[in-house]
Amino acid sequence: MLEADGDAEVFDASHAGTRYVRFLVDAPGYGVGLCAEFEYEEWYRRTGAAWALTDYQYELRLSPAGTGRFAYHWHDDTYHVHCQAGPAPAHAHYRGYAVDLLRDARPDLVRMYAAGQIDCSRLHPLVG
Repeated sequence: MLEADGDAEVFDASHAGTRYVRFLVDAPGYGVGLCAEFEYEEWYRRTGAAWALTDYQYELRLSPAGTGRFAYHWHDDTYHVHCQAGPAPAHAHYRGYAVDLLRDARPDLVRMYAAGQIDCSRLHPLVG
C-alpha cells in the first residue's frame, strides 16, 4: 500500500522482547525529484504470543527542507502533534490523540502532501 505513495524502504528489527519497524517513503518516487518524505515508525513490546504497540511516529516532511512538517507522535504515554507550516519554530507541539497508521495518519498525511502545504491553524497548543 505504501508503495503507491512513492519509493518505499522497510526496516524491521527485534531485540530481547522489543521490536522497531520503520517505513520511509520518498514521494513521488519512480525517478521523479523528491517532493516529500513520509516516515512511519512503530515500537512494540512482546506480550506473551503477541506484539503490543507502545510508541509511534507518523510524519510527513515536505521538500525542500523547512517548507513543512506534520507528525503524529505517541511516546512516554503522551499523544501529541508536531506541526510546522513553512519556516516556523522547529518544534511546535500541539495536543494529539491516538491514531491508526492506515486508517487515520496515512490518509491525513497524503492529503497534506497532495495539497502541497501544511496547515496548523486548527490545532491546539500543547500546554504543560
